[in-house]
Amino acid sequence: MRQRKNSTSWVRLTTTGHAEKSQGGPISRDQRGVGRVLSTGQPIIVPDTSKDPYYYGFVDDQMRFKSRNMLDVPLKSGERIIGVLCAINKKNGVFDPSDVELLNLIASTVALSIENARYAKEVTEAYKELASLNRAKDRAINHLSTS
Repeated sequence: MRQRKNSTSWVRLTTTGHAEKSQGGPISRDQRGVGRVLSTGQPIIVPDTSKDPYYYGFVDDQMRFKSRNMLDVPLKSGERIIGVLCAINKKNGVFDPSDVELLNLIASTVALSIENARYAKEVTEAYKELASLNRAKDRAINHLSTS
């Protein structure tokens, strides 16, 4: 999950590997599992969503999906938290500390990929702006040299 300024995006990967998307309202950082992970930077295991007072069923309703248990870990870039990676419905049993360790490893790779994509986009935009400025400079020099 990636927090945006005015909304939140959810992307869930099904067991078949197909990504599904849903939009929702902003999540308070002092509520809900994702908000708590965003504010504390600590993973959260929810062994039974039906008994968790912080569980937010809106996403399940939008996805027409039932979460039984979940594990949320922060996506970190240095000291910044750039999002939350969520695993839902462990096949056998509930999530445990070894799952936290594994999902944290995956989250590190995901966060690095997200940051690399963001940097690549920034570099591309900077290159386009530089190319535009260079063309304007060439036009100015051409204009000055023909005047």
